[in-house]
Amino acid sequence: MLIRTYHLDDLPPLSENAASSCYQDWSASASPLQRNRRYRVTTVIGIDDNEWFLLQQRPSHALILPKATSSNLPIVVMRCDEVKVDSSFIARKLDSFLSSDKDVTCRSLMTTVLLNGVSHEELGEAVLQTLGTYGCEVVFTLSKCVVLDEGPHFYSDAGIFRAIRLRADYQEAFILTTVPSQDDEDHYESLAANIANTHTLAVPIPSRLHSHPSAEKPLAGMRIAVKDLFHLKGVHTGGGNRAYRALYAAQTKSSSTVRLAISKGCIAVGKAKTVEFGGSQESCGDWIDYSYPLNCRGDGYIGATGSSTGSAAALAAYEYLDITIGTDAGGSVRDPATAQGLFGLRPTHDGSVEIEAIVPCQRFQRSGFLARDLVKLGQFVNHAADIPFATRTERGFNRVMFPPDYAIDISAAQTLCKIFAQDLAAFLNTSLDETSFEILWETAKPETIDHGFFEYFDKTFITLLANDYWKDAETFRRDYEQAYSRRPYVCPVTQWLWEFGSTRTADELRQADSRVSQHNEWFTKHVLGLSSHGASLVVTPECYMSRRDEYLPHPARRSWFGFDSNLHASFAGLPSLVVPVGQVPYLSKTSGVVEQLPISVAITTSKGLDSQLIELVLSFLRHQCLPTEVNAGRNTFTTKPINPQHSSQRQQEETDKILHRHDSVQQLRNITRTHSQ
Repeated sequence: MLIRTYHLDDLPPLSENAASSCYQDWSASASPLQRNRRYRVTTVIGIDDNEWFLLQQRPSHALILPKATSSNLPIVVMRCDEVKVDSSFIARKLDSFLSSDKDVTCRSLMTTVLLNGVSHEELGEAVLQTLGTYGCEVVFTLSKCVVLDEGPHFYSDAGIFRAIRLRADYQEAFILTTVPSQDDEDHYESLAANIANTHTLAVPIPSRLHSHPSAEKPLAGMRIAVKDLFHLKGVHTGGGNRAYRALYAAQTKSSSTVRLAISKGCIAVGKAKTVEFGGSQESCGDWIDYSYPLNCRGDGYIGATGSSTGSAAALAAYEYLDITIGTDAGGSVRDPATAQGLFGLRPTHDGSVEIEAIVPCQRFQRSGFLARDLVKLGQFVNHAADIPFATRTERGFNRVMFPPDYAIDISAAQTLCKIFAQDLAAFLNTSLDETSFEILWETAKPETIDHGFFEYFDKTFITLLANDYWKDAETFRRDYEQAYSRRPYVCPVTQWLWEFGSTRTADELRQADSRVSQHNEWFTKHVLGLSSHGASLVVTPECYMSRRDEYLPHPARRSWFGFDSNLHASFAGLPSLVVPVGQVPYLSKTSGVVEQLPISVAITTSKGLDSQLIELVLSFLRHQCLPTEVNAGRNTFTTKPINPQHSSQRQQEETDKILHRHDSVQQLRNITRTHSQ
């Protein structure tokens, strides 16, 4: 194939201030519409109606390619100074682009290549032939290397624009998608673009090749999504409620959690859906103002659950995302992590209030983080999570508890979790402690208390949570009624929470507060504090099988009372980490075939040991040859597929054998130790 080559002579090298000088150069030749700051101009480019890209208003570099024959020309930039440019170098470089930046860079962009820092004479026939194998038709060369990012771009007569890939939000996980402003990287703009022939939002994905980690920005290029309870400077916060979104203007300041992440180099690609004000919406019938995000695991119709539902749904489905930010009062990070086979951390909490957010019940509510890759979660926590009481225990962890009080009904899943806990205890050279919390409470509770553990704390959480939800929404209700002379609409679940919370008496609230303190004193002293030689770990089994299409009773007729394993960390402000440990097959009535259900454990420990807990789990997983990263998509782990039988009865028998009659511990070990690819 004939490849045209052009050498660009006499081009002045771009300075370190290329971005500002670029705007000046571009502004002189731009149209009045483009120059007018009142207008936002974005360009969407489709290649073969299959690959879609976004160009922002201004070029990133004022480089002119005089021989370019078309506008909006895809072009890949390669830096070639300080290396020998031969066919091997070209192949390695382009392959690395396709591998490390596969979410954005594709062969369709390689029809034109700009070799930055090499002269025309240095190119041999072998180099051109190698470029041709990647679909290259035109080559530009610059003998003097200029300040220009490597990777995917588009060219027009205004200059070179960074290529931003557009991906469809087919899981309906986002409420809006965002790009950083070209004037202020802390300021975001709601994306004013879409993909043809789709019915969902488009998510803008920046190239990792355009970000460069540094001491100041160690997380540069990390893509995040933010729960729509947090403020993101420049865009609206809706809190899962249309009335709230309509009432208040776009935010002028990001929440501190989001601001810290962005300052370390993270890029927010959108705001993820939340249940209304972080409350509870557990099936499609509960979601009134917006649609319920889809959980991609298994048959695609297991509930996404928890108020950080959009954050988890996006991360489980979209490989291009690294971290999502949610909130957790009673499990709203940990439950979605369980349902969607993700790592999820509720960090240490000191009860401090995040003002620049609509996060109700901040005595329990804590920003939390989800990830598919435990290494990335550790990096994010170390650099971008404000952990109070951060500390380390020199003696490490030497006690593992696996209380039987929280056993789950699926026997194969329970066995997976127990195997994990046993192996973790062996890794720490200790035995597994299976003491019941109910029994431990009976032996160590205050003498004045006659009730068992679960009975005593039955109403504590919902009493305080609902009352705070009611009080924290007072300003919103008042502002809305003043603006519109009527009450704002909230869904039936929120109506019930507000009604229940508003009718709690002062005595009920004092009693609930007192019981939280009693729990924390007991748990700290008799559960976490029993070992004098190191820190303790509490491991509990976790799994979720409720369906998104279930018809639930009216909120007033649902069970809101009880105490589950999440609440130990919520009450006491302890770090709690959800770890996917495997998956078990189930026969889906939706798909008619055997699907895989994610199974996890939650590990809770003492305050401030968040990073050390992540490091321990990483070391343990590697020692056991277990995956430290889960897949995006249908299955959490890569497994040998279970072939469906022709007879549905036979299929059900095979599924029941694994789900309800555990015959082989080794088989379950193999399930949990399947590596992701």
